[in-house]
Amino acid sequence: MTPVIPYYVRGHTAEGLVNFVESNLEGIENIYVLSHPSHQVLSDVLWKMVKDNDRKRTYEKIYSPYLANGLEGIIFREASYAILSVDVFDNDIATKIDVTKWLPYTKKLEEYNEVKELRQKAYEQFSEALHIHDDLEKVYIDEMDFAKADKVADQLLEQIFSKVPKRKNPAHMYKRIFGTNTIGGALNKVEELLAPINNRIYVKGRAGTGKSVLLKKVIDQSMAYGYDVEVYRCSFDPQSVDMVMIRELDYCLFDSTAPHEFFPTQKTDQVVDLYEETVRSGTDEKYAKKIQQITKEYQLGMKKGLAHIQQLETFPMFQAITNESIDEDYATRLQKVIQEIKIK
Repeated sequence: MTPVIPYYVRGHTAEGLVNFVESNLEGIENIYVLSHPSHQVLSDVLWKMVKDNDRKRTYEKIYSPYLANGLEGIIFREASYAILSVDVFDNDIATKIDVTKWLPYTKKLEEYNEVKELRQKAYEQFSEALHIHDDLEKVYIDEMDFAKADKVADQLLEQIFSKVPKRKNPAHMYKRIFGTNTIGGALNKVEELLAPINNRIYVKGRAGTGKSVLLKKVIDQSMAYGYDVEVYRCSFDPQSVDMVMIRELDYCLFDSTAPHEFFPTQKTDQVVDLYEETVRSGTDEKYAKKIQQITKEYQLGMKKGLAHIQQLETFPMFQAITNESIDEDYATRLQKVIQEIKIK
């Protein structure tokens, strides 16, 4: 089976729409940028390329933060090619292809400002939810033993790097997101990302118990040892880290708590519970009422924000193309676009 790495580079967060694509273009010599008013049409072009990957190359699928199963980019890293939506990367170093040449789009689009307004409403809700979440973190921070947290981190670093040779070559950090809020709801690619990795560490805990701090220490160590690292930022708070993957060492550590909680499925899986290890026993019970109230308010804010994102499905730019000027041979027209992209 052809190795595939799925992820997002853009996400709807408490800080707005973030974009981490540039870190993923390191060393890519050939960049194609596709433009078209319809996000769905661009996704169709990219999915067609994926299905026509006749040489069965390893590739990276960059998912859309709008469409439930849409793409906004593909990277064939070994061949040094990237094909991206203009929304993701609009730079003069790229070869630009206007897809409307083959797939004209005459349907009137609503004002882009309306889309921006809905997004902004969502970001304001997410930002408010983040402030509420900070109150939840404080509950656990006040009951936490930081010396024990440091000990857990040291043990993990010893486990991962003690038998690994330190290299002089500079390491690269790929910044990504494993999921985000989309028109189709809150989606993630965690299971697909975990599938090929043998050493998987499920980091559990509560808000503020140091999960992100632990992952950042692993990132620093990997970079210091000369091993490239994939850093998956939190789709809610992009300053936080939810997953770290070091493919060369066959290791992945990730925040396995709600809303992306997963459980071990193979014998080599490991669980590290920072609540059990570092927080004073009985904290959940002691602050149960307060925790319940904060969690309820936080979840309501997230739900309201997501509802604004889901309203975007009413705009033509996020819908399947239905235009009388497009004949029934849609696949042929998609193929003509792909022929403009010369991947060796």
